[in-house]
Amino acid sequence: MFRNIMLILFVALGSLWGCKKESRFKTDPKDSLLTMESHRFDQALQSMDTTKMTEEIMRLASLYPSFYKLYCQRIIRVGLPNDKQHSFFLKHFLSDTIYQEVYDTVQLHFRDLTGVETDLVNGLKRYNLLFPEK
Repeated sequence: MFRNIMLILFVALGSLWGCKKESRFKTDPKDSLLTMESHRFDQALQSMDTTKMTEEIMRLASLYPSFYKLYCQRIIRVGLPNDKQHSFFLKHFLSDTIYQEVYDTVQLHFRDLTGVETDLVNGLKRYNLLFPEK
């Protein structure tokens, strides 16, 4: 009986001894060379000069090529930049009082996104270190 208890204790201690305290997933984001730059589409959209809609649409469409199309066609549903009525509908959307109220609220709560950007970059750097092939 004493031998069985000693054997179980030895196996248990051996198992615990083999456990590492450090996680293999623990990484330091400073070790990654990944860089990221963020841009505020909401502020770029709001700052459009509505007297020069065609030029402003082309500017935003070139700055945010895939997102601008997605946003205009699927989210606010004002059509694509090459549609005839696109600038008309976009201008009306930007002057809508509900949109203005939502934009003002977002700017009040999310004016500075430095903390969010830092967390996002660190998360992407960790992902890049753990899964470099992805």
